[in-house]
Amino acid sequence: MNSVIEFDSKVTQKDLIRFKFYHKYHTVSGMAEILLALILIVLSVISAGKVNVSYTLMVGVFGVFFLVFPSADMILRAKRQMQSVVTFKEKVHYRIDDSGITVSLGDVTETLSWDKIYKIKFDGRSIDVYMTTVNANIIPVRDFNGKAVDFVNMAKDHLKAFQVKVNTDKLAAVSYTHLRAHETRSNL
Repeated sequence: MNSVIEFDSKVTQKDLIRFKFYHKYHTVSGMAEILLALILIVLSVISAGKVNVSYTLMVGVFGVFFLVFPSADMILRAKRQMQSVVTFKEKVHYRIDDSGITVSLGDVTETLSWDKIYKIKFDGRSIDVYMTTVNANIIPVRDFNGKAVDFVNMAKDHLKAFQVKVNTDKLAAVSYTHLRAHETRSNL
């Protein structure tokens, strides 16, 4: 194939929070947590005036807790990660070719060969390259400089179909929007 895609990427706090929310609430446990919170809140409202006030308040407080705490916790964790993880503080350089994905940060360079990639997903704003079931590089589509679909097509050439979970039509629309916005900013 002999094509090379190169770009610099910077994950923002907003990108990291979006990643965390996407992965939390696209799981059965994340959806069950929200459902439980809503059930508790509804039970609290229904039981108001019919049972002991402390029971109603306790159930309502638990419902609100299960609804609010996980989100607040993810936001706080993302803020801490942005401050403590070097790869979130600086731009990371990516070079993607037939040998894999080479990531450079300062003087450190590592190549992740295609056979070491667990899966690649598109969450609507970022392409997430997983090395394991839980470790991923978050690459915002805006940083691909219009080459996000080319990257996915290259990944499809090197990975099994089930490893690349990307709707290229949606990705192309998001990539095009980011590219046009970037061109508009540079022409101002």
